[in-house]
Amino acid sequence: MKSHTAYCEPFSIRKGKQFEIHKVAYREDEPYSCHPHFHEVHEFILFEKIEGNYSHSFGKHKINNRDLVFTAANQVHNYDIESGAKAWTIIQFIPEILHDVSLKSYLPLFQHSNHFTFSDIRRNFIQSLVDELFYAYNNNAMSGHAVGVLKTLISTVAEYGYTSSVEELSNASNNKTFQKFSPIIHLLQEHKERDLSLEDAAKICFMSPSHFSRSFKTVYQVSFSEYKLRTKMFLAARLLLTTDQSITNLGYELNFASPSHFIASFKKQFGETPKQYQKRHLE
Repeated sequence: MKSHTAYCEPFSIRKGKQFEIHKVAYREDEPYSCHPHFHEVHEFILFEKIEGNYSHSFGKHKINNRDLVFTAANQVHNYDIESGAKAWTIIQFIPEILHDVSLKSYLPLFQHSNHFTFSDIRRNFIQSLVDELFYAYNNNAMSGHAVGVLKTLISTVAEYGYTSSVEELSNASNNKTFQKFSPIIHLLQEHKERDLSLEDAAKICFMSPSHFSRSFKTVYQVSFSEYKLRTKMFLAARLLLTTDQSITNLGYELNFASPSHFIASFKKQFGETPKQYQKRHLE
């Protein structure tokens, strides 16, 4: 499998699999965008070439080449990455893997998102594990060897990773604020109520519409309407590559008024039509 551009999006692992691994690479002139988002799964990202910051519910970390970040399932996070060429490997796995008898002792370390660095020797070992995991996944993702390599990677990160200090984020460190939004985030996460109005969302969170709107933008860095739209767009990008749905049916499923509206919205977000996106990634 060749490296390809991928986009931040909330999604769950394909049915029947315990993990997925993908390599991502951007040329120097290729645009990159990300917004605060969440996953239904745990996530490791090993950065091969990067300069920027990783932020989550409670803080922000500066990330450098060969650093690794862990994002716990359902925790909102974001990446603010400098322009230029960049590359990383994404590994997403079901939370149940951490309940394996060989990994249970590491559960406390992986309750929350974190940023890890390693000694030079361990960096090389981590990279070799990720390379082997990528090979094993593309050879047979369900094999005992593939899952075994993933478990070795998790235990190695836990045993030898150095957790970095956190720069506190005043806008993101207030856990109570995140808890207020959890009902609607859950609805979006389950891909329900995709066209929930701001007024109804505010009622669900027991907030006035104006207070809800201000607070949501403060926490998630985009407006509620923009967050909803981006969530739909990233879900659409995922479904275009993992299902056989037609572009027309997908647009209607995501509650767009018409196929042309869906295509125009998709192109505005990703710079290409759904058909062009499919062709570039699947060929």
